[in-house]
Amino acid sequence: MPAIKRPSYFPFVALALGALAVIISWFEGELFTDPDRARMTWFLSGGLGLAAIFYFTRSLQLDWLSAPVVYACLFWVFHFGLTFPAAIYPGLLDPFPWWERDWLDTAETQQALLLSLLFLFCFLLGSLLPRYRRRLLPPPAASERKDYAGNLIWGGWACVIGGALIGVVAMTAFGLSAFLESYEEFFDISHSFSLAIYLITLGLMLQVAGGRPLGKVGLAIACFYLPIAVLTFMAGSRMAPLFSLGVMGVILTRRGLRLPRLGLIAAVFFLLGLVAVVNETRQTGLSHLHQTTQLASANPLSGLTEVGGSLRSVYALVHEMENFGHGYFYGYTYIYPVVRQVKNLIGSAGYDDYYEVAFIARYIAVHYGAFGFSTVAEAFFNGGVLGVMLFALLWGLILEVLNQRAGTPYGLAILVVVLIPMIVNVRNTFIFVPAWLFIGFALVGVSRYLQLVRRVKL
Repeated sequence: MPAIKRPSYFPFVALALGALAVIISWFEGELFTDPDRARMTWFLSGGLGLAAIFYFTRSLQLDWLSAPVVYACLFWVFHFGLTFPAAIYPGLLDPFPWWERDWLDTAETQQALLLSLLFLFCFLLGSLLPRYRRRLLPPPAASERKDYAGNLIWGGWACVIGGALIGVVAMTAFGLSAFLESYEEFFDISHSFSLAIYLITLGLMLQVAGGRPLGKVGLAIACFYLPIAVLTFMAGSRMAPLFSLGVMGVILTRRGLRLPRLGLIAAVFFLLGLVAVVNETRQTGLSHLHQTTQLASANPLSGLTEVGGSLRSVYALVHEMENFGHGYFYGYTYIYPVVRQVKNLIGSAGYDDYYEVAFIARYIAVHYGAFGFSTVAEAFFNGGVLGVMLFALLWGLILEVLNQRAGTPYGLAILVVVLIPMIVNVRNTFIFVPAWLFIGFALVGVSRYLQLVRRVKL
């Protein structure tokens, strides 16, 4: 098998210089004292982020549905999707009332944009590092594999059935009418349906990793995934369907599925258009669709601005730390999920983490509003600019290593297990990641153990 051509050092140098420029801009305080420079920051940060993704993808000749590229694109959409289009066409912000956009012109928002751009640069740098190894062989194409991991398929079925049962129980308890109400009413019960979507996605992609024919997987997607994903999406809960689709795109591409580039672009525009439509319908609910007055103005560009709100959580975190004197947590929020579970298990007297600062996403939601969270915000909370750089570099490195080793059934299964919670983490807190990793690795570990036992018996 021929070795992959090792990339030149130009992409690495370009991204490193870009990251250095962002760091210098961060510490150049005068950048943030002039509100008139806000629009320029919006445009430059989003434009440089896009350029970095395109340069990274083209210079390495990667598929647009490869794991690092999908992650980088989703990250860009959720952190620059609001400010970059608004810098080009300010009229996009007109539908927002002033109290929902007054934060955009602040110095903290400009800092949040630089932090997000630094994270993106460092993530791409981390993804480059494994490609400079002395001996770099491509993993065998999943579509060419001769091995078959039936235990992964059965483990995947356990996940799919578990997720489907959660969805059915939730539908039975709340009724189909719950999907027709406004998102404000649906929000409290949406977590059950999101959990079902992620479990079904995990199970289906484990089946793909195990070698199940793609035609049969497609039928299972139509029967188990699409009904609950479409209903949940149309009810206003967009994150679980969108992130799970991203994971499916990565894994199915690893198994040899190829989408025409124009078809992929059309699919992205279609999804953004649906996001814009859902943004209008979630105000009143599908049952009161006739009351929606701005449905005709929904378009992919307004959909892009709608999902770009993760930046607000980075702004809120920067504002909180600069104005209320919070110190860095030095990685504690990443181990806090374990600490939290231990305290719950031992029944700590009076333990209540509702106002626990280490549960930073909830803390920000209580004090600033519930608008999601961001992996950038949590990294900054743990170590400032250095924390953002280290987390992004390490995650980029890990993802590319997993991506290069995904040419076997269990290598691809591990990529599935890690990719699902970490893509969700783009717009969420890390607190849920360890539990998802535990569930996924437990399934893969049991499947691998049963396979080894069967080999010994044979």
